[in-house]
Amino acid sequence: MDSRHLNRDAALTPGTLENSSSFRSPQVYDLAALLSFPKIEETLTGIGRELTQIHDETPRIVHYVSDLHRWLITQIALSLYFDQVTGIDPAGLTVSRLLKMKPLKPYASRNTFSSHFLQMRRFNIFMVEAQGDMRTRPLIPGEDALRLIRIWLDEHLAALDGLDGGERVAFSKAHPALLYHA
Repeated sequence: MDSRHLNRDAALTPGTLENSSSFRSPQVYDLAALLSFPKIEETLTGIGRELTQIHDETPRIVHYVSDLHRWLITQIALSLYFDQVTGIDPAGLTVSRLLKMKPLKPYASRNTFSSHFLQMRRFNIFMVEAQGDMRTRPLIPGEDALRLIRIWLDEHLAALDGLDGGERVAFSKAHPALLYHA
């Protein structure tokens, strides 16, 4: 596994939240509670603006993964990668593993998967970690992909912090490995 991805931060263990003096557990909200915040409209407008900036910065990437089928494949691919990084599933991400996933079968054929991953490699969304057969070589997200996912996560955490005065973004920045658990 590429050390750039695995060793970014000390492990985020279950006790990290409880033992962190700089983090208070956030409130859990239902939809009615969220909509009752006085700043909800301003917050939604702000996060929409921030996410639009991601599109403006990388329109080809965002456009490419905006199709529902490609988005679903990409989300599951990221999940497999994050499961490997966190130790939940050491097998990691390969195209052959994705091809075997029953929930994806109605959405994508072998050709769709192959085409999708060739394009994602072209845009550096995912990169091949080792030489060999494309179907069995481990894939890892590119630096830009991880950076964009981090921005997406932190913007959403910042929106919640703006509503309730929480400290989610500060905790996320202090513990970058949180991204792999989100």
